Amino acid sequence: MKFCSYGYIPVSKDDPKYRKEKDRADYLKFDFCECSNCNPEAAQDIHKLAHLFTKENFDKILENPSQFAEGVPDYIQPKKHRHNKRKYKSRLPQAAVKKIADDLIVHFELFYQDLMDERPEFKASRFFGAAQAQAVAEAFEYIEEPSLIAKLIGGEWFDNQIDTMFSFVETYKKTEWFEKQVFEIEEGKRTKESQEREKVEKKKREEEEKRQANEKREAIKIAKRAEDAIALENFKRIRAAEAEERRSRGELSEPSKQLCTTQPKAKRVRLSQEDRKKRDDQILAEKTAKRAADATALEEFKQIRATEARERAKELEEEGYKD
Repeated sequence: MKFCSYGYIPVSKDDPKYRKEKDRADYLKFDFCECSNCNPEAAQDIHKLAHLFTKENFDKILENPSQFAEGVPDYIQPKKHRHNKRKYKSRLPQAAVKKIADDLIVHFELFYQDLMDERPEFKASRFFGAAQAQAVAEAFEYIEEPSLIAKLIGGEWFDNQIDTMFSFVETYKKTEWFEKQVFEIEEGKRTKESQEREKVEKKKREEEEKRQANEKREAIKIAKRAEDAIALENFKRIRAAEAEERRSRGELSEPSKQLCTTQPKAKRVRLSQEDRKKRDDQILAEKTAKRAADATALEEFKQIRATEARERAKELEEEGYKD
């Protein structure tokens, strides 16, 4: 008797070979086949009821799925939540990270050799290779419990693998070399922070010195303007007194006194842009001329005072010679 080395799966109930096999099964009184190929309607009902399965109703649904499927909406498979795997990045130099990864590989090889025979079927790198060691090395400072190692390497292949590696990590962190690496990183961080603070403080000092210098210059300007204003006012008083004295001697005529008449207020006229510009230029010219006149008068006053001071000094000097 020859057997075919290939199976045959019909794609339709109308397939001649399927009909032939179905008739043979009915003739021999085989139990009804409940696979999804022979009973696709029941398979669809079972798929619709998948989210309603419990231990109590499991067998009943399989026996008669159509009875439970009545009135039940089509099953919609829930969306899978994507769990973004956190990627760790070590703050240590890459040379230090590589050394840690190499030491992890050596540690696992020793663990693997103790666990297996002298000549195991597979190499240790098949279960813990460079990629897993690099992941653990990058997250080395963050490892505080074995579960993180399990997440990083995808679980353990052998009993006590994760706990043994966690113990190795804890011991490794206490080594002089690793503590030196961490100290250098922290020292560099402290130095950088100190430099940043000094830079900020220096900037504040410069701004404060600049502010004080500006205030000092402004105070000097205000004092100078006040001094000039006082000197100009004194000069005007002296000139007014001299003019009054000359008028009393008849050297100057009395100023004409005209009666003030109230003039009606001029009607406000809207000027054109060109007229406004002329008016503004005239006002500016008058102000400039006034400042120039005041400056000239002030300079005259200073020269007069200087001349008087020289004459007074000369008189005092002559009196001293006489004595």
